[in-house]
This record gives sequence, structure tokens and C-alpha cells, in this order.
Amino acid sequence: MILHSLGFLCLLLVSLPAWAQEDPGEIVPDDLSEAKEPEALPAPATEPPPSDDQAVVPEGVQSTDDPTQAPLTAEAEAIPEEAKDGWHFRFNPSSTLAVSDSRNVVGQPDGYTLIFGLNVDTQVQMLRGPHEWRSSLLIMEAIARTPVIKQFIITTDTFKLDSAYLYSLVSWFGFYGRLALDSNLFPGYDARTDHVTYAIKRKDGSVYHTYDDRLKLTDSFQPVTLKEGLGPFFRPLRKEHVNLEFLLGLGFWQSFADGALTLADDEATPEVEVNPLENVMQIGGESLTKLWGELWEKRIAYLAAVELMMPFYVDPEPENKLEGIDRLNVDILARLTFRLTEWFGVAYEFKAVREPQLEKDFQIQNNMLLVLNYSLYEYIP
Repeated sequence: MILHSLGFLCLLLVSLPAWAQEDPGEIVPDDLSEAKEPEALPAPATEPPPSDDQAVVPEGVQSTDDPTQAPLTAEAEAIPEEAKDGWHFRFNPSSTLAVSDSRNVVGQPDGYTLIFGLNVDTQVQMLRGPHEWRSSLLIMEAIARTPVIKQFIITTDTFKLDSAYLYSLVSWFGFYGRLALDSNLFPGYDARTDHVTYAIKRKDGSVYHTYDDRLKLTDSFQPVTLKEGLGPFFRPLRKEHVNLEFLLGLGFWQSFADGALTLADDEATPEVEVNPLENVMQIGGESLTKLWGELWEKRIAYLAAVELMMPFYVDPEPENKLEGIDRLNVDILARLTFRLTEWFGVAYEFKAVREPQLEKDFQIQNNMLLVLNYSLYEYIP
């Protein structure tokens, strides 16, 4: 798999107009004898203290009202609001709805199609000098009902909670510690148009069969993956339009999946094979790369995050022991949002997860949505 990432870079140019005044020159009277001696210029008035309604320029900040001072550089003005000390709260819910109905249309089944989705993206950040603590909650849910499968099925179910503490030795380098939780909110099912025979393997090696068009695979919050990590971080870019961050350290992952099932269908057999899952603990090196920002007066927002974890210790080892790159855990999330208005926009989301200790193949989701969204931002110094 080849991952293509797009980076965005904008430059803000700031300049102050230069005002030129025309020198009227010296006026010479016709009669020199009537010329008066030039009057003495009045002494410059002492600048009065600023009034209560007059803005006071803080120490160390240049005023744009004084043409003798150099203008602020674009780099200084590009520091995002999120870089200020204090508490920062963001709440971004969004939803999508699509309804269609077909009757006697050639080539299409009769019935209605309903798709509904709800996303919640919440972030809390605290900055105090070299200390930074941030937490985020991402919920992505979508259900669908079609004339082919006349029951509501969950097509997207993501619950991600992430909390990290970062201590900066310098502006671009420091150390981090983080805790994350990945799971799902609702039970998972395998739904089919016709009845099939499921061959479900038990942990003792025996197999039992069931004949149905729907099989429950997981419960709510099953499986649950806990991730802990610590190590150094690097932040070479921190602007409103582009932010780049690297975390590289030691990771501890625990996956609690005992009792859950996963499809392992062999197309050469008439049955649908199903295997059980079990709890897994992994220790290894982890890396997390994030690229995000906002462009065009915050009408375009983008995020690309790639999380990798190469375990050197796994308990228990799978039956088919994995070697080399096959042991690599991968979690990819990409999001691109176009805000057409304050409440309406278009969003594309891509998610790919591979945890070979649970499921050797990539779990891939693509979503292209017309969304109704609302953004709330609060800053408390």
C-alpha cells in the first residue's frame, strides 16, 4: 500500500502604507520690508496618558499606528490562537442524511434507502508555559437500510479517546506520555441477503454450524484496544495553516477481544468460516505522525494521521506466527472538510486499520458526506 499525503502551505504578507507629505517650500513676500520675523515653533506637547477607552499596546508588541516602527512579520502573525496559554475547547458535531425511494424502476429493486450518519469531534487543550495537556474524543456513526437488506445495519462505528501530556524543552522538541482507547459503541453483525451456513470455530478447535442471514460478531465496546506510549516528540511546524508533529517512543497495547468473532471465509467452501478472537498484549516501538491545519479563512480543514506500532513482544503468539513487517500494526486516518457555509459542508474521510494479531487484513472505510455541522470554540485564559 502506498500512502499519498498532500501538504498545504500558505504565506500571509503584511505591509503598511507609506504616506508622503508634500513640502510647500518657503514663501517670500513681495515687500521684503514688510516681511515678519518667523515665529518661534511651539514646544512639543507632552503626550497625555492614555484614556480608559484608548487601547494600550502591551510591552514587546509593536503598534501599527506608528509608521516609524517596522511592521509585524507574517511569521509572527501566523501563530495560531491555539498557541496561547490557557484552556481551549472545541466541539464539532456534524450529521448526514440521505433518503431515496424507487418504484417500478427498471434495473432497481422496489423500496426505500435510508442512510444516516452522526460525527462528534471534541477537543480540550491546556497550555501553561512548557506544559501541554490535550484530549480528544472522536465518534463516527452511520446506519443504512436498503431494499436489498431490509434491516438497519451499522456501516460505520468508531469510538476513539486520546489523551496526551507533552513537556517542551524547546519550542520544537520535548517528551510525551499518552493514553488512547479505540472501540465501537454498538454490537456488530454480519448481515446477508440470503441465509447461509456459518461454520463457527470454538477455542477448543471444535466447529458448530448455524443457518441464518444474520450473525452477531461483537458486543458493544468489543473489542477494546488500550494504547499507552512515552518518548520524545518533534514539532517542526506550528502554524494556523499547517502543523506537523512526530511522536516516537515505546508503546504498550492491550486488546480485549475475548468472546468476539471475526469472519475468515474461504471462498472454496460453501460455508462461511468464523474464527474466535482472544485478548492480546503487545510491547514495541510506536510512531505517530500528524499533519493538520486550516486554509482559506478556515473554510478548508484537513487532517492526516498515521500511527505505526512494531511489537517485539506479543502474548499470546498467534497460531500462524507472524514475522517481520507482517507484525506491524497500522492505523491511518485522513479527513478533508470544505465548509461551504458556517453550517453546511462537504467532508471526505478515510480510515484504514490493521491489527494482525486480531485481523491480518486491512479494515478500510471510505466516507464522502454532505454534512450539516456546527463548530463551537471557547478560550479561557
